[in-house]
Amino acid sequence: MLEFFVNLLIFILIFFFFVFIFSIILYFIFKIFYKLKNKTKTINFKTIFKKLTLFLLPVYLLLFLTGGCSYKYMDPQYYEFKSLCYFNLGKVLIEDESIKNKTNIIVTPKSKQIKDRIVETRFERKNENQVVYYRVNTYFYDNYGIFLKGDEGAGLYFRYMEVLSCKNIDKKFKKDDWQVETLE
Repeated sequence: MLEFFVNLLIFILIFFFFVFIFSIILYFIFKIFYKLKNKTKTINFKTIFKKLTLFLLPVYLLLFLTGGCSYKYMDPQYYEFKSLCYFNLGKVLIEDESIKNKTNIIVTPKSKQIKDRIVETRFERKNENQVVYYRVNTYFYDNYGIFLKGDEGAGLYFRYMEVLSCKNIDKKFKKDDWQVETLE
C-alpha cells in the first residue's frame, strides 16, 4: 500500500514538473511574440538566453538528482531497456515436459549487445543430448552515475556504475507470472 502512495506522489510531482516547464516555455514564447507585435521594445536575446539558462539549470539538476545522480531518466536507452523488459515479461519457453526430468542438465548463458548500454542474455537449459527445453531472455542496462553504498558499520563508499536487470525496474517480474510457451 505504501508503494502505491509513493508511486502516486512521484506521478504527481512529475506531472506538476512538466506543467511548470510547459508554462515557462509558453511564457517565453508569448513574451517574444508580444515584443515583436508591439515593436516598441527591442528583443534582447541575451536576456532571454540568461533567463532560459537560469530556468533550465535547476531543471537539469533536478533530473540528475532524482535519477540517483545518474542520467538514466534522460537516456533514451533506459526507456528502450524498460520496454524490452515489459515486452518479454516473464516469458519462459519449454519444449517438452518429459525432457525436463532427465539428469545432466547444462545451463548456457548467451549474451548479445543490443545497444551501447543494453545487453540481452539468454539462459538455456539443455539435456545431455543438447536439446533445449527451457529458455529465458533477460536484459541488463549499464547505469553510470554516483551511487553511495555501504552502511555505518562497514563504511560508506561510492560506486560509479551499476548494472540494472529487469528485476530492478519493476516488482512485477515474479516467477508466478511467467507465461509458458512451447518451442517448435
